[in-house]
Amino acid sequence: MSEPDPDALAAELVEETAALAFCLHDAVEQLRRPRPAHHASAPVAAIFEQPPGGKPRHRAGRPSGELVAIAADAAARVRELAGYAPGEDNPALEPLALACFYVVDARRSNAFGLGRLAAAGPPLARVLDAADAHRDPSLPVGTALIRVWSQPSGEEPVCVELRLTG
Repeated sequence: MSEPDPDALAAELVEETAALAFCLHDAVEQLRRPRPAHHASAPVAAIFEQPPGGKPRHRAGRPSGELVAIAADAAARVRELAGYAPGEDNPALEPLALACFYVVDARRSNAFGLGRLAAAGPPLARVLDAADAHRDPSLPVGTALIRVWSQPSGEEPVCVELRLTG
């Protein structure tokens, strides 16, 4: 069996990620503005889980450059789908797209053990304020959160959260 074409796979992932991010766009719409959002550095992503019968756990880190590029391409597609004007942007779009990528990947490959939750239905999305973004969540059993923090240049950080429930 031959390996899948990496460019075709990347294109599929961008489209699936953009489709999910567009469905969740209303949660970040309030940050839409008439100027670009330039991110100062790579985002940080974290996954928090409360598995049934287990202790709460979390994993965090910076995603690879390739993954950030997929999220940026998906965010560009969301800008098109949502009818953003030239020069209009939203600092939460790339963090939203990155979080959505993790859901798409979990649906495809059970990444991070989130396949069941990711397949259960669309996640709930929200932008967190600074205090909530740095507070450890308290989760009901059988749920997970994906948080992505990003630092736009010369601006306050942005944190997008997706809640997955089964």
